Amino acid sequence: MVDGLVSIIVPIYNVKPYLKRCIDSLISQTYSNMEIIMIDDCSTDGSKTIAEQYSSTYPFCKLLSHKQNKGLAGSRNSGVKKAEGEWLFFVDSDDWIRADTLKLLVSNAKKYNSDIVMCGYCYAWDNNEIKIIDSFKGISSESSQKDKIALVPQPSATRRLYRSDFFLEKDFDFPEDIKRGEDFPLTIPLLTYTSKITIVNEPLYFYYQRKGSISNMNKIDDFSFYDKIIKVTNERVNKGFEKEIEYRYILELIYSKTLLMIKSKYKNSEIKSHLTAFDKEYNGWIYNPYLKKCNRMKLFFIKNAYKKNINILKVLVFAWDRRRLIK
Repeated sequence: MVDGLVSIIVPIYNVKPYLKRCIDSLISQTYSNMEIIMIDDCSTDGSKTIAEQYSSTYPFCKLLSHKQNKGLAGSRNSGVKKAEGEWLFFVDSDDWIRADTLKLLVSNAKKYNSDIVMCGYCYAWDNNEIKIIDSFKGISSESSQKDKIALVPQPSATRRLYRSDFFLEKDFDFPEDIKRGEDFPLTIPLLTYTSKITIVNEPLYFYYQRKGSISNMNKIDDFSFYDKIIKVTNERVNKGFEKEIEYRYILELIYSKTLLMIKSKYKNSEIKSHLTAFDKEYNGWIYNPYLKKCNRMKLFFIKNAYKKNINILKVLVFAWDRRRLIK
């Protein structure tokens, strides 16, 4: 590994309208000791041509080209294998970062001898609307490892700087057979193996909200990916964090999965069956201590899910969606 070098890993697949903005934000970083590893996953829209222009212009921009489509997880895994840096940083190709992102993250990593440094984020839309997310409500760098495992927002691989040797020694990869939520069974287990986690509570990462992106698709026909997520996570997590991992599962399965099932027009009986199965697997989960730190609206949803008040949940989802539309 090259001392001080940050390897930025950027998977690319059919993002021609957004790719230049992403790469320009990386090239413009005030921290110059970096390599940008772009992985083209068989794009058909000219994205690869843009990536080739960058790789031929900037020596620190490198392009890998897949001969067959491997998906987001496979692209990230290819990037990790190619990386030479002391640090790893993942950026999705339709997103971008603030100019001082790497400088802030690396300086904090060195100051606190961190294995993982996290930063805050924003949502961004085509109309130039920016929404800053209260990313680390209730936690900070001084919080316990257990609190960080339970309470850090969205288990995303992005907006986190990883020490390469720590990341690689666990031999965890992004599961390539999981096509949605593939970050969870890597990022959450990693948190259980280190207490050296630093938080930079500034909105440095910009998530672009576009139609057709995986994260914005509501209707889902097959939820089996959740079973795979839980299986791989259980195989990887360190012991001693049972309540913290249970709380993450409450958020993923009782909140997120139930919400998506409602949006996907599943029958009440199917939703109830899903909730009942969780009750059997995690008996007494409603008494998880971290639920006290859940935000009010999310907790209201979770409590009604526990009571199997499916119609109330549907009204909540309808109201939330309408509120977003009105806004």
